[in-house]
Amino acid sequence: MGIAEIKANARRALHGALSVPATWTSALTGETKAVTVRWHNKQALRGELSDGGYAQMLETQDRLVFNMEELATLQITLARGDKILMPPIYENAELQIEEMEEITGPIEQIWQSVRTR
Repeated sequence: MGIAEIKANARRALHGALSVPATWTSALTGETKAVTVRWHNKQALRGELSDGGYAQMLETQDRLVFNMEELATLQITLARGDKILMPPIYENAELQIEEMEEITGPIEQIWQSVRTR
């Protein structure tokens, strides 16, 4: 087994263990399907009034990680503007996918997103 297969198996296991069920809605057709996703959220405090001369601002970056094998099985092709409705444990948050990140290995497809509600 080569490093690529080891990495693919690790990503499958990670997604299986940490993903949650969500609902995908196509921006183009309105079609919906159940899908699993991992939501990564990073927040950073920018600026500093006392030293930098400008007010602090909280910047949030949302990323959604999908399993490409699952997307292929479900015949889903993600596109900018598609919506992902998260489960109640995430307060039914809705995110809109905006920009796909460069693929850097097997299994994962990662999208920059914005929270719409």
